[in-house]
Amino acid sequence: EYLMQLPETLVVEDNKLNILATHFIWPDITGSMKKFSASLKDFRDHLRLVKKEGCLVGLAGHAHIEGYARISKRTYEMNYFRKADLIRSTQVILVPAITRGKRGNGYMVLDTEQFNFEAIALD
Repeated sequence: EYLMQLPETLVVEDNKLNILATHFIWPDITGSMKKFSASLKDFRDHLRLVKKEGCLVGLAGHAHIEGYARISKRTYEMNYFRKADLIRSTQVILVPAITRGKRGNGYMVLDTEQFNFEAIALD
């Protein structure tokens, strides 16, 4: 019952930037379709949703990738455990999974003051 009451999207408001948090990307916000998005065009609708919600950054999980993936209108970066600067245009960042699995797991720290983020691997 608790999970059923949670919103499918959440806008986190910050003085520096607003962040749209979702489990996965539009149109499969819940990840129930079991489809993995593999190209830039697969993220276009979600980038539009991030912008429509007044956000610069969309954070999503579900993909259980190693490190992070960042997708913007022109950029598709994939599988990095490292620190990176946020860009000044609408972007979606897929975060690493902290759960156990066959892939490298980790977590992400987003710093709105320094305008960067870091995907950190768990050893």
